Parts: sequence; C-alpha cells; structure tokens
Amino acid sequence: MHSIVLFHHRLLEVISYKIYSIQREDALLDMLSSQGSTKSFRIEEIPLDEVNLSHNETLIPVAHFHKVYMYKCLNIQSSSSLSLVNALHMYLGDVIFVVFYLSVPIYILQEVFSTFGVPFLLKIKQVSTVM
Repeated sequence: MHSIVLFHHRLLEVISYKIYSIQREDALLDMLSSQGSTKSFRIEEIPLDEVNLSHNETLIPVAHFHKVYMYKCLNIQSSSSLSLVNALHMYLGDVIFVVFYLSVPIYILQEVFSTFGVPFLLKIKQVSTVM
C-alpha cells in the first residue's frame, strides 16, 4: 500500500534579496507585477513542519547581509554654529557618530548594509519558562 503525500507551496515576494511578503494562496497572478524594480517572485515547497504552525510558532524572514563603513563629507557654506546644527540634523538618521571636523567640512561615518544571496524563512517557537 502506498501513501500519498501532498506538497504545499508558497509564493514569496523578494525585493533586494529580502523577503518582502508571502503572497496569499488566492492571489491572482495578473495582480503580481515586477516591472521596473528589483522585485522578483519565488515559489518554494513548504517543509512539512511549517505547513500547520501552532499558536506559539511563527516564521521570520532571514537575509544575508554585510556591513560597510563609509565616510560622507558635509560641506557647510556658512561658518555659523546654527548652520552646523542644521546640517547635522539633516543627516542624523543615518549617522553613527561624527568623526572629526575642521570648521568646514565635516566628515561623518555611516554604516551601509548590503544584502545578497537567497533569503529564507526560519521557524521560531515561543516557550515559557515557568519556575
């Protein structure tokens, strides 16, 4: 007697080597578009232990990345301290710290992350530690 094994699949939306979303099973292929972007779609088989997740399990997207440090030079036209504060305020979202400055210009060290490779989903399980 032979057993029948059904395979389940999922459609992943991948942008810049990161899993952006898992498409619904009833998504129409006509509604999926990857024109003019770094977006692609990948169909993969769902491992049996991920088909029916329990309430304390979830899948998290994982991407490979490397980190590079880059210097950015800010050229400040005015020598006033107010323009210095305004110029730094424009870049503080990306700035780790100010390395040094000599009146004008200011050099800022930035972290730049770059992803590569094939992203994947990792199953994690929440467990309670009652003592």
